[in-house]
Amino acid sequence: MAAITKVPSRGKTWRATINMPGVKEFSKSFVTKKNAQAWVKKTEADLETARIEGNGLARNLTLSKLIETLTSVRTLNHSTVTALTWWNDNYGHHLCLQIDKTMLREARQSLQEGKARRGHGKGKSEAVDKPRSNATINRYTAALSTAWEYGREEYDLPDNPVRLLKALKESKGRIRWLSEDEKKSLLKACQASKWDRLYLLVTMAITTGARQGELLRLTWADLDLT
Repeated sequence: MAAITKVPSRGKTWRATINMPGVKEFSKSFVTKKNAQAWVKKTEADLETARIEGNGLARNLTLSKLIETLTSVRTLNHSTVTALTWWNDNYGHHLCLQIDKTMLREARQSLQEGKARRGHGKGKSEAVDKPRSNATINRYTAALSTAWEYGREEYDLPDNPVRLLKALKESKGRIRWLSEDEKKSLLKACQASKWDRLYLLVTMAITTGARQGELLRLTWADLDLT
């Protein structure tokens, strides 16, 4: 069921709201009533198509439910959780089968217009007065791709729409590799450490390229020994 109401505003004065069984209520604002009506018509048609074409598992699966399930069964690093929280807050009400290349482009545009965040440790961060970098936006889309691949395994979702997006160009940054002498000196110092796991941790970091937080949060379930 949909409703279109006029709201007091200097910009977008019409708000369209859709509420369908099994789908969280969501809305969008428009400048004209005609645009609001067109959005309602298309969105309701897309929702119905998704219900008809989707299989039993995927038909009523919202992005919010997919993210909730993934984060409850997988150990994810903080940056991935942060990215998935953004997707959940902004697009969680959509059925997964609604998500397409056009919606993802709109989402990426929204990310580009938003502010970057700076972490302060212990999972806390604050917005800073600069836009998100292309690298950050690519990480956000990569996090959604991770969730979608999980959905393909567990809910039989179709092909991953994130793969249709071309990654944004990132700055090269500074690449610094340890020389052989530096590596030997580092590992020797780690072996002399009072903490008996430092050598193992650094060896894994050098071998895999994983970050400190990722390594410290590893569990046996994260490893593919084969």
